[in-house]
Amino acid sequence: MSYAPPRPSARSGPGQPGAILARPLEEAKKARLRSAQRAGQLDPGADLDLVLDVLYAPLFQRWLHRSAPLTAAYADSLVDTTLRAFAP
Repeated sequence: MSYAPPRPSARSGPGQPGAILARPLEEAKKARLRSAQRAGQLDPGADLDLVLDVLYAPLFQRWLHRSAPLTAAYADSLVDTTLRAFAP
């Protein structure tokens, strides 16, 4: 993966509803991903906003549409899939 300069997060940018509330959670998620990068579990050049989108979008989709249950096994499979997709 090539390095891309950080881009403003669409989820918590200035002027976005809930930005003040969302920013600390977004930063905590990114801190965990940076830890995974340092541990060699995640590509050091991975776009962290994209990683979060890939990880969380299926959860929100399933929750919003009530298309299937949200289980620990499903969450585990999303984490495994995301780590494989952005592996070093």
